[in-house]
Amino acid sequence: MMRRVRINRVLALLGACLGASSAGTAAAQPKLIYSALDEYRPTPVPAANQDIVRRDVLPVARRLWGRVEGCLEEFRVIDAAYGAFTEAGMSQRAILYRFCETGHDFAKGGIAITQAGRVVAHVTIENAEPDGIRRLPDLDRNGVAELLLVDHAAHSGERSTVVSIVQLEPRGVRPMGLFGVYHDHSGTLSADRTEVASILHAVPGPRPRFELETYEHPEGSRARWIGLEKLHRVTPSPDRATYRRVR
Repeated sequence: MMRRVRINRVLALLGACLGASSAGTAAAQPKLIYSALDEYRPTPVPAANQDIVRRDVLPVARRLWGRVEGCLEEFRVIDAAYGAFTEAGMSQRAILYRFCETGHDFAKGGIAITQAGRVVAHVTIENAEPDGIRRLPDLDRNGVAELLLVDHAAHSGERSTVVSIVQLEPRGVRPMGLFGVYHDHSGTLSADRTEVASILHAVPGPRPRFELETYEHPEGSRARWIGLEKLHRVTPSPDRATYRRVR
């Protein structure tokens, strides 16, 4: 009888170990972060949330940039993401706004985190002009979601997209790097009229790893996208934007 009990305990322990191992393996699988193969569509922001941002953020933006030369006020809400960004378990909206444009692909704006009818965090963004924002699935496993910023640009016939990852911290904001995910110079005089787009993945962990797979669309090709590079590890580039936590 004792032998049977011991065997059952061993089997239970082995099962628990295998289950933990399987869970760890599943958790380490790459997660889709962004696909440049698909058209980006901003999330509509309810009028009530836009009003909250105007009430709590616009006065701050005016104090910061209202007298900056070349910064003509054209305040608008651009996009939103939903999740817990400052504290685990919270129901929050991260609202991307733009106060003014200061040059080609340069603007002054930021991110307002709203909760229960008020702004609970505010991050300003300069030296970039993001067009979209998305929630990420807590890549570093600290209990709150990171934010993905999408920045489209066009210049002299070339189009490109970069994405940046940022993490809000109790007293600041931590940029986690920038990735180029799309490039098209078919509008230029170049003989090479190939469109290139990538899919970005992340492997969650205290120090997330990033992986990229890339596709191309040569001019005249019947297939919309053709595999160019298989999934491979990549290192983020330094983020060119300036972030500042003002609330």
